[in-house]
Amino acid sequence: MTTSPIQITNVDVLIAESYPPQISVSVTGIIPDSCTTVKQPEVSRNGTTITITILGERPTGMICAQVATTYQHSIALGTLDPGSYTVTVNGVSKDFTVS
Repeated sequence: MTTSPIQITNVDVLIAESYPPQISVSVTGIIPDSCTTVKQPEVSRNGTTITITILGERPTGMICAQVATTYQHSIALGTLDPGSYTVTVNGVSKDFTVS
C-alpha cells in the first residue's frame, strides 16, 4: 500500500453559537483515483496550532481509473479556550478566533 496526503481545496472553521463554543473544521479535497481510500483524519495540537493530516491509501502498482472525486468531511475539535488559533490541513491553513 502507498500512503500520501490528499489534495485539500478548502478549509472552513465553524464555531457554534453555544456555551462553550463548539469548534469544527469542514474540509473539502480531491481523491485522485478510483483505488484511493481516505483514512480517518489525524488531529494534533501544539499550543494554538492545530494540525490535521488526511491520508489517502492505494494499492502499490495497481492500475486505477484516473477519475477524481470530491472528499468532504467535518472534523469536530470540541471546545477551545478564547484566543487566536491556526488550523492546518495537509498544508492548507486557516486562522480563526474563539471569543
